[in-house]
Amino acid sequence: MAPSRTNSQNRKRGGVFMAFGTFAVFIAVGVLAFGEVFTGLMAGGVAFAVHRQLVVRIWLLAHHTRGVDLSRAKKPAAALEAFQKSEADWARRRLLDRWRAPLLASASRWGFADQARYNQALCLYQLGRTAEAMPILRALLDREPSMGMARALLEHIESVDGEAPPVESWDHLAADLEDSSP
Repeated sequence: MAPSRTNSQNRKRGGVFMAFGTFAVFIAVGVLAFGEVFTGLMAGGVAFAVHRQLVVRIWLLAHHTRGVDLSRAKKPAAALEAFQKSEADWARRRLLDRWRAPLLASASRWGFADQARYNQALCLYQLGRTAEAMPILRALLDREPSMGMARALLEHIESVDGEAPPVESWDHLAADLEDSSP
């Protein structure tokens, strides 16, 4: 008997299909608007690319993207601030976050608000503020029990008794978190 899919896997699969459906709608509208297949395909494709890059990535995900960039630059304090702003943004856009697959062509398994909360906890961990990170992770896991990254980070923090991480442990934890991502 084949193993059954978890809700998280089903959500991911459904998100991919819905995100592709968004692309297909842009293409179909382009073909219908121009009445010619090739021109419609090109116009629909360009419109989709503009939607994804300008509307979604540059406007709607501005704080999230900034937080990711700052995290990669190893500036967790600034990244934390960006992720807090991202969470506030998505708190105002709950409906858009819920319907992110068909409206934003995002196949992400978790909503942007949940990702912002996880990333805040990760930044707090990097800053040695594990006492603040743990309640965020616990609340996140109550809401999204299948979020393996949050579970791995919480288990790691608990295994080191909530102590601030030594600098050299960050690379090891990052590798563990990447391995735990489904």
